Order: sequence, then C-alpha cells, then structure tokens
Amino acid sequence: MCGMTPVCADLTKTTFAEGWQAVRRHTLAIRLPAVCTDCALRRMCPVCAAACYAETGDYGKKPEYLCRMTAAAAEEMRRLHLSQENTNA
Repeated sequence: MCGMTPVCADLTKTTFAEGWQAVRRHTLAIRLPAVCTDCALRRMCPVCAAACYAETGDYGKKPEYLCRMTAAAAEEMRRLHLSQENTNA
C-alpha cells in the first residue's frame, strides 16, 4: 500500500484487521492503464497507480504529464548517447 493512494478505513467503525483487509482488497483490484503496461518506455517510467490517480483522479487513466516527462527524458538520453557515439567515432 502506497501512502499516495487515497484508500483508507475508518478504524472508529471497524477493527484494524477488518480495515486492513478492506484496504488490501481495494488495492489489489487497482490496475495500471493498459496503455501504460504496454508502453515502450515502461521500464524507465515511474508510473504507478497512485501517480495515475494523483494526476487524473482515476487509477485507469493515463497520466499525460508523466508520459511527456518520460518521453522527454528518453529523448534526452538518446541525444546524449548519439553525441557520445559521435565523440568516440
């Protein structure tokens, strides 16, 4: 369970164990958007369910800002790699 995920249990109305199980069930049902899991940049992207929710208000929506940030980082790495190859050539 991530502290950024807005899932909680009211422990004034349930036991800790029951609350924990309710939060656990909810958390286990959360999935990243399919477009994120299939993305070519997935290995370098810091996307998680909490980031999706924080940016879009929905666990199942793609976080556009995070996508643009990751794409920009990938492009900069590619540019630096090409620059390094040209320097060594």
